[in-house]
Amino acid sequence: MKAKLFLLLVLFGCLLVPLASAQSVPAVVKPQPDGPIQITSSECSPGQAGGVRCSARVVVGQEGLWNAYGLKWKLTFENQRSITLSRVVDASLLKEVGGGAFKPGEVSEEQTGGFGLRAPDGKDLRLSGVEVEVEFAVPVVGRTWGNTKSVHYAELMARRQGFSQALAYLRSVYTKEGAEGILRVLRTP
Repeated sequence: MKAKLFLLLVLFGCLLVPLASAQSVPAVVKPQPDGPIQITSSECSPGQAGGVRCSARVVVGQEGLWNAYGLKWKLTFENQRSITLSRVVDASLLKEVGGGAFKPGEVSEEQTGGFGLRAPDGKDLRLSGVEVEVEFAVPVVGRTWGNTKSVHYAELMARRQGFSQALAYLRSVYTKEGAEGILRVLRTP
């Protein structure tokens, strides 16, 4: 009877170990007092299908109108290796549909995830530390704040240019051929 009880306690302990290691890790927010977008809280936790899911709560400053920003996370794992991931949020692409800019004081939750590291033996490594910062912020009018040499900033600008060229083409088709022309270009029934 004692052996069965001991075995049951060992099994129960083995079940609790993964639960204890699956706790979220709060992120250290890199202070940027002059930044137009502030991170108020952030954390990363293990995802259900492996990897790490990170979330941040951001507040848009009271000065000016901003329509895009980039967040950059640095995840450090138990073997001291780290990876960097980012999330770019852009409200300008669909301004005709109702987007355009973030309102001063607006609060939003941003999430990214699915990233992780594995040890050579195939075991998922636990997260040991997280840092997060606002990489850049793009105003509606004026100069971009932050790192304009970032790869993510360059991708955002390229995506905007491609989108604006596509909209210009669709507008030209619409004005020449009417709504039927756009539906034909988009291959919509």
